[in-house]
Amino acid sequence: DIICAEVDAKHKTGSGKNSKTVQVFKGIHFSADFHKHFNGITIMHPPNTINKHSGLRIFGMQLSETTTMTGGHEIEKVVLENPDFDEFFELYSTDQVEARYILSLSLMERFMYLCQRFDTSLYVSFVNSRVNVMISWPGDFIDDGIELDKPLEHSENIQLFLEEIDQLLSVVDELNLNTRIWSKR
Repeated sequence: DIICAEVDAKHKTGSGKNSKTVQVFKGIHFSADFHKHFNGITIMHPPNTINKHSGLRIFGMQLSETTTMTGGHEIEKVVLENPDFDEFFELYSTDQVEARYILSLSLMERFMYLCQRFDTSLYVSFVNSRVNVMISWPGDFIDDGIELDKPLEHSENIQLFLEEIDQLLSVVDELNLNTRIWSKR
């Protein structure tokens, strides 16, 4: 159960002459069954992306240093003993123990590898036994560079299209999202 979409999310502020469109997120969004059962909410984002005044809006949630979630659970910063991981991500969760259960050492390494492979930021959430991965991507992923006025049979178009699809599928492989290794309750 894997869903993938290219996202170009913008937010309009103000009105009339004072209106402004702000890019919220542009990139690829993956959502998949994580194959582990959990009840809390765990969120990973690049370091220093929470502004002390405005917080961080991610996955439809406004986060600040401490945010009260639905059901009255506070989401708090999780400190892991992995300085390499800390260079790529800050981790917040409604359940400190569950966050450590979800993020095994090998999974942390796979997320760090994806950041390096795509040379971009990742935003990740674990909610309702699903993992959501958002990969920042400045251009249009699928049709960037594909000449849409040429038939798909054009060899360069086919090659570029297949390479881009292969990059998307590599996320599934890197995170082992196609393998059920855990039983869910």
